[in-house]
Order: sequence, then structure tokens, then C-alpha cells
Amino acid sequence: MTASVIRIRRGVGGHRYSACNDSGRFLGNFDKLSGARQHWRWEIRHGLVRLARLDKDPDMSALNVAQRAVGGVLRLY
Repeated sequence: MTASVIRIRRGVGGHRYSACNDSGRFLGNFDKLSGARQHWRWEIRHGLVRLARLDKDPDMSALNVAQRAVGGVLRLY
């Protein structure tokens, strides 16, 4: 059995952190990372859940490549 991944990202609604599952479904808000660990403490201890913190800034390299490609195509016309 593989562990479920819960992704911790920037919070919404005035909270510092938000948790979502691997498919992006919102699970809850937390003011501290320790709050998220405390919430899933039993599952983490038994290997059912793994928390993964997302980077604060997304990787924009793929977007930049796509924008340059679209710009090149538009210049052709």
C-alpha cells in the first residue's frame, strides 16, 4: 500500500497554509505547519499519509517556453 500525499501550499482565507490531496481537492486550512502534522499524526506515524510542501513560487520555466513558442507562431502570421 502506498502512502497518500497531502500537499501543503499557501493558505487561503487569511490562513498561512492550506492542505489539498494529490488531485487538488481542498482538505483544510492551518495557521502552522505543526497544525497539519498534528491533524494527520496517526496516519503519518503508520505510513498512510505523507506531507509534501509545495514551493512558494511555481516553476515558470515551462510557461516561459510556451509563451516564446506562441510568440514565434504569431510573428509568422
